[in-house]
Amino acid sequence: MILLLVLFIPVCLCLSPFPPEDGDVRHLYPQSTISILLGSHSHILPYLLGWIENVEYPKNRLHLNIYLSVDGKEDSTREQIQWWKGQSSSLFKSISIHEIEKLEGSNWAEHSLNNARQRQSSFLLFWNGDDLPSNSRFLTKIFHQSRPVISSLLVSPPSYRGRWNIDLSTDLLKIKSGTELKEIDGVSFPFILNLDKMDSAYLTFDGGNVRDYEGNESPLEVFEFSAKVMGIPLFVDRSLDIGWHFHSSFPLEERRMSLRFLLADLIVDHSSISIPQSRSVRAPLPQKKKFGFEKIYVINLRRRPERRKIMEGICDVIGMDCEFMEATDGRSLPSSYPLTQLHSFFDPSSKRKMTNGEVGCFLSHYRIWESMVSSGVSRLLVLEDDARLVDGAFKMIGEMMEDSVKERIDWGLIYMGRKRTPQHTKKDMWVSGVRHLSTVGYSYWTVGYALSLDGAKSLLNGKPLERMVPVDEYLPIIANVHPNLEWMNAFEDRSLRMFTIHPLVVYPHRYTNEKGHLSDTEESEIYIERREEL
Repeated sequence: MILLLVLFIPVCLCLSPFPPEDGDVRHLYPQSTISILLGSHSHILPYLLGWIENVEYPKNRLHLNIYLSVDGKEDSTREQIQWWKGQSSSLFKSISIHEIEKLEGSNWAEHSLNNARQRQSSFLLFWNGDDLPSNSRFLTKIFHQSRPVISSLLVSPPSYRGRWNIDLSTDLLKIKSGTELKEIDGVSFPFILNLDKMDSAYLTFDGGNVRDYEGNESPLEVFEFSAKVMGIPLFVDRSLDIGWHFHSSFPLEERRMSLRFLLADLIVDHSSISIPQSRSVRAPLPQKKKFGFEKIYVINLRRRPERRKIMEGICDVIGMDCEFMEATDGRSLPSSYPLTQLHSFFDPSSKRKMTNGEVGCFLSHYRIWESMVSSGVSRLLVLEDDARLVDGAFKMIGEMMEDSVKERIDWGLIYMGRKRTPQHTKKDMWVSGVRHLSTVGYSYWTVGYALSLDGAKSLLNGKPLERMVPVDEYLPIIANVHPNLEWMNAFEDRSLRMFTIHPLVVYPHRYTNEKGHLSDTEESEIYIERREEL
């Protein structure tokens, strides 16, 4: 009798028609499975695992299936996953690690589907190591959808030549417009299966399970065919972007660098890396380099420590070895420099003379030019503390510099970032034989530029302190490309050989009309020249 009661009680609990007791949330968070395919992904693991550890879903309701397809030569994915499993097993319903080559037909998706069905999971999320999730609430939202198959949008990191996970010819903006759910013709990882739906029992990734199937044995193509023949619609949920995609066709080192630049963008936008790292698998910082320059300067005001912190974070994650140059503060200009404004200068937009902030900005750059000439540095990179570098910046800079040496290009200054003026683009022409290098016309900004020793000498030879204009007006004047002839004719030596990289690799953190934009030059008092007492 006792044995019968022991066996009968669990059955009664399962079949009970009464609502769950207070505190029982199992009906809100059904048991589910996450299956992840990993190759050489050690660079992304600290953040992928950090997302799993911090996802807003009860861990004891989640099975994790991790599928490895690595040879161990390129990185340490296998070792990191084994270590993480040992540290995290108690948090989850289960963690299983599978070697792809040991699976029948190496079909990890079919193995995962069968495994989830055997465990009576309500939902199955397929994930790929090329994708980095960013939304900790994603599971809670997507698991409450009623469709059998749902994909969601991924975006490529800023400035990254990637793709998003819906292979459609329609423009992304059109895909994201309209209702939340849109029916689509095909899916790619990641996506969700609702295994509680009766229709999902007919879905498969194995061509042997589909009658008269003669198509490609690609698991995804088999899956799409099985859905089509059974009339099961496929949907994309456009209500939220869930993360970023790094295309596997790119070389591994490029994908690693793309992740670093994505992290740098997060630091710019959120003052820190806004996606959590795993508690047990930490991300190593790259070794710092100067990327072909003798020095890399970052100009920063002492009273802007928050900007310095952001730039320090950027330098850490992308591996940039830089020196911080304390900017000359327009609020406390030094008396050691005799300054005289160009009499005819008035700001073209606001019709005013220079501000204290513009004078301080000019002197900050001027001091770098002086230091470069006195120390004999042959080539350096200057960045202001609101510089945002794009993915692939140093690859393009390296290719440009390599070709410039081969073609013996005698350059003085190369814009890394600038504000183009559409009416002055006639001088923008490719330099023959040099990747990414163009001649340049009148431009604004000094957010980032490369400078040679000869270029620094040309800038000093113009004697700008005797007839000062804002620094971003001064550069095109000394390069003899400024549209204001009156200003330009005030300077005799206009020998700066100026170019630009194209496409640009440096942009400001924020533009004038964006929230959080701050200007220490525009939002400053008008400069009043000091006059010696009689």
